[in-house]
Amino acid sequence: MRERETFIHEMLTTWRPPVSMSAPASSFIRDEESLNPEHRNEHLAQFAEFAEEKLGFKIELRREPPRYVIKIGKLDVPIFRAPSGYRELAPILYELRYSEDPFPIFAIEEPEAHLHPDAQSITTRMLAGVAAKSKAQVFMTTHELRILDEISNLLRLNKLNEEEKRRAGYERWEGISPDDVCLYFFRRDGIVEPVEVFEDGLGEHGLERIYIEMANTHALVERIFREKQG
Repeated sequence: MRERETFIHEMLTTWRPPVSMSAPASSFIRDEESLNPEHRNEHLAQFAEFAEEKLGFKIELRREPPRYVIKIGKLDVPIFRAPSGYRELAPILYELRYSEDPFPIFAIEEPEAHLHPDAQSITTRMLAGVAAKSKAQVFMTTHELRILDEISNLLRLNKLNEEEKRRAGYERWEGISPDDVCLYFFRRDGIVEPVEVFEDGLGEHGLERIYIEMANTHALVERIFREKQG
């Protein structure tokens, strides 16, 4: 999306051979270009609006250039000039709001990329709502422990009432059951381990073990450093 305007300019104004692209990139551009600003997916749009409200920006789809715009306060920013975090989230929000597919499938690689930790949590909450409260399916990869921690929060939240959710800072519709989640840890040696999912959160998983190892290494360096300092 960031390079769309440049790409179209090159295609229309030069006599060079067509620019080659991968099948996923071609499919992505085709899907985004087919979105119609006059069509609104009312059921899924509510999740896009949730994220926009929490993060303080709004997406806008136009027929005329610039087609993809992010509204930040009183500013209308073309997407190719927007901060990287907004650019990462924008395609998901556009699809949620304007997709005509009644049963969409979202395949998202590392939704945490370029996002502030709070934005990572909000994005996780949004995608969990999409998966649990609609007929859409969400597949994603992640290297971020914060996303898994938020999934654990949402599993616990499923047992709370509306007032308890509000006190915790969540919306009344938030919460997922173990049946809504399927999680796997891909080890470096190629072995794939299923992660147990309970009503009170996730079982032990590989990312958690990695962070524990990092914490232990930090503690060891800290101890040796203080010994040297006397």
